[in-house]
Amino acid sequence: MSKHLAAFLGCLLITSIVLLLSAGSSLRDSGRSAGADHKGVHQRPSQRQLSAEVPRQAHNRTLYMFRTHAGNQFGQARYEQMREQLGAESVYLLLDDTHQSAQGTRIAGHVAGVGDSHRLLINESECSSASSLHTNMYHMPHIQMALANKYLQPVVFSYIWFVEWDAVCHGDYGECFSLPDALQGKDFLAVDVEPYSERLKGWRWGELVGELSDLPTESRWKSFFPVVRFSKTFLANISTDMASSSGFSEVYVPTLCSTLQSCSLGALPRRELGPFGASGNLTLPALADDKWYHPVKY
Repeated sequence: MSKHLAAFLGCLLITSIVLLLSAGSSLRDSGRSAGADHKGVHQRPSQRQLSAEVPRQAHNRTLYMFRTHAGNQFGQARYEQMREQLGAESVYLLLDDTHQSAQGTRIAGHVAGVGDSHRLLINESECSSASSLHTNMYHMPHIQMALANKYLQPVVFSYIWFVEWDAVCHGDYGECFSLPDALQGKDFLAVDVEPYSERLKGWRWGELVGELSDLPTESRWKSFFPVVRFSKTFLANISTDMASSSGFSEVYVPTLCSTLQSCSLGALPRRELGPFGASGNLTLPALADDKWYHPVKY
């Protein structure tokens, strides 16, 4: 074979390889475009569409927030116990200062910054400004929870627990907040999370307002709110929905979650709780048992 023929065949081989690589790249680009177009027209098989979906957080850090309307020594002691047992950097106090003067960081319209106090302030006026459907924080605490999530937007976390001032962990908070594997990834956790049933026909199923109130009673869910956990993603969805729907939090929150394809519900097992009711004033047993009690007011 002559030198000229060998050179010609070498050039031909190189040209063929370049053409094949170019064709493969074009096919991959075409496939990506087709996939993007399909994703753009796909509709979520859910009953309602929110205007924004927030990506689920990859980081599994959990935050804790003690909610109270009384900045007294009783609540302060429980808050300090949570800080000591769970780590001060992960624990916040959320104080309703509607009827009192208090020191702390206002959360409405702000985001967390370096060095900000973990003592957070919110009032009824700020909740009403956030949602025209808001009536009061006693019946609609999800508004202040969503505002707290907005404030914590720069903080990396996946889940946040909210604890009412009269819900008490009798022992170690780390143990009280521990979960079985089946509940770890749920977007909303509370006590008594369950769908509508005739057995509970007299409960507050009708207390929804806005678009969500069109949902049949038989499709609604209930919960009990003294101790609840939200994913950061679900709280962002509540923020998106606040302009169009609201209601009594114990029916609104689980019902909203049930309408979203990406939202999962779970019930905190009562067998892991101490006495946990809606009224009264419990006396804690002498020996700590690492269980939740509610209500314990003094």
